Amino acid sequence: MPHALGNLSAIVDLQLQGNKIEPLENEILEKGRNFVARFNVRQYEAVKSNVLDLSVLALRSIPERVFQSFAVTNLSLANNMLTEIPPEIHHLTNLVVLDVSCNFLSTLPVDMASMALQRLLMAENKLITVPAVVHEIGAWKKTFKGTSGIASVKELDVSRNRVISLPSGIEKMLMLEKLILDNNKINALTYVIGVLSQLQVLNVAFNEIATVPTEIGLCTALTELFLDDNKLLHIPGSIGNLTQLRLLGFSNNAITTMPLSFSALTRVERLYSDGNPLEVPSHDIRKRGGMSMLKYMGAVNMSVDTNVLSLASFCLEEIPREIFVYKAVTALTRLSLLDNILTELPEDICERMHALCVLDLSRNLLTSLPNSVTKLVQLTTLYMRDNRFVHFPWILWSLTGLETLSVSDNSVEAIPGEVMKLKKLESFQFAGNPITFPPPEVQMQDLPTMFKYLGCLEDAFAQKACYVKSFGLRNFPQFWNYQESWWYDQIPTLSLKDNSIRVIPPEIVTMSSLTELMLDDNKIEGVDPALCNLPFLTNLQLNNNKIRTLPDTLWTMTNMTFLGLATNNFAEFPVEVCDCHNLKNLVLDDNNLAEVPMHICKLENMEILSLAMNKLEALPKSLEELSQLTELRVNRNKMRAVPECIMAMPWLVTLKIGENEFEHITEEMSTKSTAAMLRYRDMLDRAKVNHTLSITQMGLRTFPDEISEIQGLTQLSIAGNQIRILPDFLEQMTELMRFDGTHNALVVLPKSLNGLKHLLYLALDHNQLTNLPDAVSSLAALETLSVSHNMLQEISDELSCLQHLTCLDLQYNNLMMLPDALSALVSLEDLRLNNNRLLEITGYMVEPLTNVRVLRLNNNRLQYLPWELGHMESLQEIAYQANELDTPTPEILSLGGDDLMAYIRKVNKSMRTKILNLSHMRLSLYPHELRSVTVITNLDLSNNRLLEVDPVIAHMNGLTALNFENNALNSLP
Repeated sequence: MPHALGNLSAIVDLQLQGNKIEPLENEILEKGRNFVARFNVRQYEAVKSNVLDLSVLALRSIPERVFQSFAVTNLSLANNMLTEIPPEIHHLTNLVVLDVSCNFLSTLPVDMASMALQRLLMAENKLITVPAVVHEIGAWKKTFKGTSGIASVKELDVSRNRVISLPSGIEKMLMLEKLILDNNKINALTYVIGVLSQLQVLNVAFNEIATVPTEIGLCTALTELFLDDNKLLHIPGSIGNLTQLRLLGFSNNAITTMPLSFSALTRVERLYSDGNPLEVPSHDIRKRGGMSMLKYMGAVNMSVDTNVLSLASFCLEEIPREIFVYKAVTALTRLSLLDNILTELPEDICERMHALCVLDLSRNLLTSLPNSVTKLVQLTTLYMRDNRFVHFPWILWSLTGLETLSVSDNSVEAIPGEVMKLKKLESFQFAGNPITFPPPEVQMQDLPTMFKYLGCLEDAFAQKACYVKSFGLRNFPQFWNYQESWWYDQIPTLSLKDNSIRVIPPEIVTMSSLTELMLDDNKIEGVDPALCNLPFLTNLQLNNNKIRTLPDTLWTMTNMTFLGLATNNFAEFPVEVCDCHNLKNLVLDDNNLAEVPMHICKLENMEILSLAMNKLEALPKSLEELSQLTELRVNRNKMRAVPECIMAMPWLVTLKIGENEFEHITEEMSTKSTAAMLRYRDMLDRAKVNHTLSITQMGLRTFPDEISEIQGLTQLSIAGNQIRILPDFLEQMTELMRFDGTHNALVVLPKSLNGLKHLLYLALDHNQLTNLPDAVSSLAALETLSVSHNMLQEISDELSCLQHLTCLDLQYNNLMMLPDALSALVSLEDLRLNNNRLLEITGYMVEPLTNVRVLRLNNNRLQYLPWELGHMESLQEIAYQANELDTPTPEILSLGGDDLMAYIRKVNKSMRTKILNLSHMRLSLYPHELRSVTVITNLDLSNNRLLEVDPVIAHMNGLTALNFENNALNSLP
């Protein structure tokens, strides 16, 4: 009967009598025509798809014709009533998938070994052992080396049977990818499981397995592993090698600890661990599910290598106890417990964490810290932000190595002074707290400023003084918030300088012990009359505020001796001050005062009065009645003349009166001290009489213009200032005979010098001149010109015009040569050329200078001294050391200046007389420079130390007299 009849699904009555159709098996026929039709339909479909589905047909045996379906690759016999599989099954040589699940099979025919099955599904049968033929299936296949010996089965499902062990010969099933053995009676997994390197799915749940071999870690291709509902006490850490796992189950066992190696299972999507008495990880971790467990184990495992443990965001109610037993905990340098729900830390948390440097406790519910925190001696960073702290744990102050501390977003109300014990603290974060102490103005500033503020308060009682300066305070500092300080009203000295206080705080009035009160540099606009009730106040400083008036009751402050009111907004002198009879020091600088009242004389005890930087044009005569006044400052006002009352106060020790609008006094001089200014004015006055002015060492940078008004000046000295340029009006000083401009900063000389026709003396030493202008050469009367210690590089020939010059000082410059024209300076008596860079002094230049008495040539680069020096008959002093001289010989040079000049004069004279007398010169050798002198007729070398006669003497053909007496000669040549 054709299989195609299976398509006729609408037929209800099929008549085939009288044909020769091969009958179906009785079992099929007995089930009725509908069943036959359905059977045929499935056979027909198998022809097209090679998939034959005979499941759920209640078959007790396999129809014979099934074994003729040679092309079938997939055969399902599931959910029937089969008790055996006939050997003929092996005829289905193309069969790849065989599903015999849900039958009554207890074995398989050995003939199946010749098949090439890849999937064998035998779930829910009557198997006690996995048929041995399973590991033989496909092993017959031949390779070029023979039979492979490897079973072809890739998927084996023997679940829900009564199997008590793994299939024998499983080591041959190397192609196995999926092994389903759940719901059996297996009591152990053997080590051979490790050979299944292709295995991807292993399900041995619901068995009686007590141990899992470590070799399971060799099955590195596993993506699903189910060990649920067994009798496992431990789970091997080698499972951590199965890095391809996506599903892992070991629920309902007796496992207490999950290995750290599970942290490597980063691809796991589902982890089933319920029903175990797990102690590690802790309950807080387990209740968040398997993925959190793996994340936790990963963090703990990573800490072994990195010494960093992050337990952030695990919703921990308490710290897992197991971390305290890990060996790696002693090496931890960083621990993060961020974002949990911890309410307290165990006392022993820090017992072993001796190396911990960073601890993050942020975003928890902590209210305190355990005492063991003191053992964290290496801790440098502590984060406690977003907890429930209402005050700083006292234990913090023992962590002296802290560099970073964060307590932001808590409920802390005050920062105690003990925070200053953290000397290394660089970052202190406390934003988001309702902190009232220190005040907000201090909180906004940097950490050193806060420490400084707290330090001021801490030291206040011990020092009997509180200096709360430069903190930007707007109100009175709340001392009582600082360590319950009740003693703030007992402080005798209080300074609130440089803050932002607008009104004198009423609390100050209660500080009855105050003797000194400094409120400078604030924004105070008025003085509270109640302030006058402070009985012991002696020093009140209100400088640099915005005060306009003083209270009428100021006179009641009978003990006040010092009152500072500088830089305020007083439009008039505050007359209330004049009633404070005991006042000794009054400062009213930098206001808008235009006059001083006459009754200032009431301040009979006044010692220091400062009225600088106002608009005063005069001082009252009554000021001279202040007989105790020793210091008066009225500088930088608008006075045009020095007040007469000042001249009547010889007892003044210090007077500052500069920078006014005095006539006949330059602006620069008005900036000098009063003593200097008065001395200068006196000099000007005397110069008008004696025609001599010396303004030395006044620190002037410019030449005073008022000097031009002095007529007939003959002597002028500006030495020791910092003047860079001389004025053009110098040419008007036609009577000037002496000018001293030494030790200034002159860089150039003006042409106006040529007007000084009577100038005899010009000193410009120690300046920065690089040349002498021709204007100097026009000073025909000049006798002394001194320009030492400058930077001169050359001298002009025009200098020869100074025919009356007797002294020329050019030492300490940069001269390399001198013009021969200097020979015209025949009046020279003192010539100083030392400490330059001279290479030569020509005989032509020095020969006419017969009047020179002092000649200094030392510290140059001279190689010889000219014989013409012998013409300087008046020479008394010569310096020539520190040159590069080779003429005269070193022996002559070593004799000293007098003997050197005697030698030069004798040699120079011999050039005219042909007589050379070198007796008594202590010579040991004949001078080499004389070897070229052969015209000598008379040579006297007696009384020297000659050991031999120089052969050059034998060539003096004109020699008529030769004297060697008293030498050390042994022979004659």
